[in-house]
Amino acid sequence: MAGALESNGNRCESTDSEIYSNSSYSRVGLDVLNKQRQDGKLCDCVLEAEGELFHVHKTLFAAVSPYFVAIFRHDVRKNADARIKLNDIDAAALKAIIDYIYTGEITITVGTVQTLLSASDLLQIDWVKNQCGLFLKRRLKMIITDDNLYVKGEDIAYHGLLKWVKHDPESRRVHLYELMSRIHLPRVRPRLLKNHIFRESVFKNDQKSKQLLTKALSDSSFSFYEGYYSSSPRYGTPHVLFAGGMYGNKQLFPCKLRNIFFDEELTIRPMKEHRNHLSVASLNAFVYCTGGVNGSLLLRSAEYYDPIVNEWNLVAPMKDSHHSHGSCVLNNHIYVIGGYMNSTVEKYNPKTDKWYSCPNTPYQYSNGNRAAVIENSIYSLGDYESTTLNNRFDPREGRWQKLSGAPYLWHCTEMASYGQSLYCIGGAVDSHQCTRYDMRSDRWETLSSMTSARCGHSVVIYKNKIYVFGGNNYPCYDERYYIRINEWKRFGIESIDRQYGGGALTYTNLDNMKNFLCLS
Repeated sequence: MAGALESNGNRCESTDSEIYSNSSYSRVGLDVLNKQRQDGKLCDCVLEAEGELFHVHKTLFAAVSPYFVAIFRHDVRKNADARIKLNDIDAAALKAIIDYIYTGEITITVGTVQTLLSASDLLQIDWVKNQCGLFLKRRLKMIITDDNLYVKGEDIAYHGLLKWVKHDPESRRVHLYELMSRIHLPRVRPRLLKNHIFRESVFKNDQKSKQLLTKALSDSSFSFYEGYYSSSPRYGTPHVLFAGGMYGNKQLFPCKLRNIFFDEELTIRPMKEHRNHLSVASLNAFVYCTGGVNGSLLLRSAEYYDPIVNEWNLVAPMKDSHHSHGSCVLNNHIYVIGGYMNSTVEKYNPKTDKWYSCPNTPYQYSNGNRAAVIENSIYSLGDYESTTLNNRFDPREGRWQKLSGAPYLWHCTEMASYGQSLYCIGGAVDSHQCTRYDMRSDRWETLSSMTSARCGHSVVIYKNKIYVFGGNNYPCYDERYYIRINEWKRFGIESIDRQYGGGALTYTNLDNMKNFLCLS
């Protein structure tokens, strides 16, 4: 036949057209758009996250995300200036998602999965969100068995596992026994296990899992009488949490976690309230931030960071505002002492969420002070009328005692305690200095100087070393002081770009922990 024929009822008709499909057409189009983005050409929108700018195409983002459809359609102001600031989104996660939108590919790691999951959920990029979920599910057994999984008690790991199974019991119940065998069940509270043997629905008709619980009950009872604390936590690695502060004249909002051994840093949730000249203290795996300044506002508020859920939570406000003050932990209470033009002292009880007044310091501090604990007493150093005060407070006595003043002028000096000694480091007057106060002999001595001058820095102590970060003499290097040999050494690449913030030591394996608890 001369031409193609097509049946149409009782007729045959010839066709003079054919449809051709270019299988690489979409790929070629995306490649062109991606090249334009990389060259910064023909983009009509700028996304901003954590101060980083990303040039993109509105039409493409509206095509893949209902979130951006709503912004472009309804937000006239943002639509007009073509610049959209995305709050509470990690810049690295946003970059990875943008790359995915232009290429169709994304790399997910243990270190990035949580921020990618959060960002893709907010931006309504469902495919990325689903891949993050699959990534976590495949690593569930590895996460549960990891002794670096940081949980305040094994009860939390146990509850997390049950929550994951009960989210989809029909398909997940088959994994229950194997996953239960990975939990340190003797560390779970015996009363909880006993109740669950008979009452928890997921164990119905699962005799193997019930036998695990029964055996764990026997083991935990034995361990209890041997003096073993059955709900002891699994510990992570030491990290320093940096909160609040400034860089130059710019107030810093993001909070950071930095591995104390390596140049690894992770952005975590920002505080509920912006703060500089604050004070921080660690208690029961939480990091508490108190007071500070927000612009011209002097703060009474306080909040704590929970590393297990990566969230800040406000607590009851203090009775007075405090900034440039000291804080420390003694007998499971947070003590807040003095501050700029302040002599008031108060303590916080986390169990009652209440602040209680304590005796004032002997004098009102001028520029501020810091505080640390040795044995059962609090030591507070600060300035008053061009002299440096050294005060000791024993809650059992309920009064302050004046000790030997420091041989230098206190101003923005940081302090840490180790053994029977206080270590005072840096400051606005002598930015290299390091001095030690021995509370047994009531004497001061001058130690080796830091290699970098520092003021407005953060100090933490881990084992027998003092770690110093940041300050207003940037750029400089992080340093650590070896107490036993009286020597300072640099470590890392460059110090954190933060001053007049707070730094506190916390133990966490944040990536594994957050991955595990996200499975629900």
